[in-house]
Amino acid sequence: MNNFIIIKYIAKFSHPESLMLEHMSSHPSDVFDQYRQKLCRAMVEDFNPVFAYMNMGLKIEEIKTTFFGSDFTEQVTIMKLNKDIEQLLKNEEVRIP
Repeated sequence: MNNFIIIKYIAKFSHPESLMLEHMSSHPSDVFDQYRQKLCRAMVEDFNPVFAYMNMGLKIEEIKTTFFGSDFTEQVTIMKLNKDIEQLLKNEEVRIP
């Protein structure tokens, strides 16, 4: 949608991972938010080379991710790109890897 890519997926966490996420989210500090920020930075590092291959200079400007569900299995990530991806696709200016 325009400059945005929205990814929704279901994760399968092991029982210890689910316990860790539960603990972090209920902890009084901001450790869970720090985890999400680190996760987003890792996603930017993983996705930006793919986007740059798809269209010269295409990259993520902002990224946010949210977890849902009692066991954190549902995740929604919203990426704001520096170009209108929808228009690039319409103009056939995107290489698909």
